[in-house]
This record gives sequence, C-alpha cells and structure tokens, in this order.
Amino acid sequence: MDSGLGDGAGRLPKEERVNQQPEEESEFREEARRSPGAYGFVHPAQERASRLAERMRDSLAAAGFDVERDFPRMRGDITASNEPFLTFGRVSPDVGERLADLLGQAFGHTALPGTLGRRPARAAAA
Repeated sequence: MDSGLGDGAGRLPKEERVNQQPEEESEFREEARRSPGAYGFVHPAQERASRLAERMRDSLAAAGFDVERDFPRMRGDITASNEPFLTFGRVSPDVGERLADLLGQAFGHTALPGTLGRRPARAAAA
C-alpha cells in the first residue's frame, strides 16, 4: 500500500543531509540572538555575551582560523539566571590542535599529551 510519502526522489542521501545546515536557518538563528527579547530590549548579559563572541571571532580570524568553518556554532548566550557565557560548539581534532598550539605559544610553552590543566613549572628565581 502506498503511504503517500513518495519514494524520496530528489532528496539528498541521509549522510549528506545530516551535516547540512541551510544558510537561511543559520542567518535566522543569528538574527534571533541579536533581536530584542519579549519585552523589546536585549538583556545586558546577552549584549555582553554577543560582544564577546564577536571579539572571539575577530581574534580567531586574525590568528588564521576560518571561523565560519572551524567554529560554526560559536555564539554568545545567557543562562536561565542571566549569566553570560560563550559556546564554542564542537571543533575537529585538527582545529583543537591548532588552538592548543596557539595558546601554548601565547603562554610560552608547548602542551604535551597528558598535561592538560597543569601549569608549566616556573623557573627558580636566581
């Protein structure tokens, strides 16, 4: 019996649809994050989070990252208690390694496997 749903002709294979995000949807979400809330204003915490996300995008782009590709879900947001925070989303291992290298260079050390969260030993005072 025919379900009336058709045979799926013209649709992309499932593996291609899973990772596809329509550009219009992305633009809609970005606009929704920046638009005034229900009472006609943007909460100061949301403004702060959004400014931080823009600053982070600019800094990562200046460091050579393709921000739209490498951090597609980065955004500023707020918690239910109106605390601002930055969401990076998932990043690939290659992007993670590049980011770790960049931070290591900024702090004058190279991160080694198994050393996450540990501070490098400081040189003894002479």
